[in-house]
Amino acid sequence: MVLELEVRLMDAPGKLIEMLEPLSQNGANIQGVFHMHGEVQGDLIPVLVTFLLPEHHFESNLNKIKKGLIAKGIEIVRLSAEQAITISFLALGHVFQTDFVDTIRRLSKPGIRVISIEARFKSIKDPSAVLFSIQIENKQKEAELMQLIDEIRQEKDLVIIKG
Repeated sequence: MVLELEVRLMDAPGKLIEMLEPLSQNGANIQGVFHMHGEVQGDLIPVLVTFLLPEHHFESNLNKIKKGLIAKGIEIVRLSAEQAITISFLALGHVFQTDFVDTIRRLSKPGIRVISIEARFKSIKDPSAVLFSIQIENKQKEAELMQLIDEIRQEKDLVIIKG
């Protein structure tokens, strides 16, 4: 089962590792971590963590994760579980010079989220190859994702190879 956890953490060294401990201790396989630095609220930064939790002992492990986070004083904003669909595509061109963070933000919408990014490049100024893995909550979101990818491709003059 795929889960998405949103928490608010102090923006300080060691806080992210501390938050991840209850997940790793209870069988979670972390797929992605996204710090939303542009949405800082006071001293707290929103963090999204996407992870897999095996069906075996799912409920008890999930409860242990929640209790572990609460014991550390970590505010759980949202925790959702879903059967999701993963779509991958390769972006070729000046992916980093055309505002990489903007691309990630635009691909992160309700029901659509970036779960992994793999990049190959020599220098940030050179053209690069970036493999995006995007998770959508249902088939209806696929058309919305494809439209987003096409808008980004046109605006940033990228070549897109859909997997």
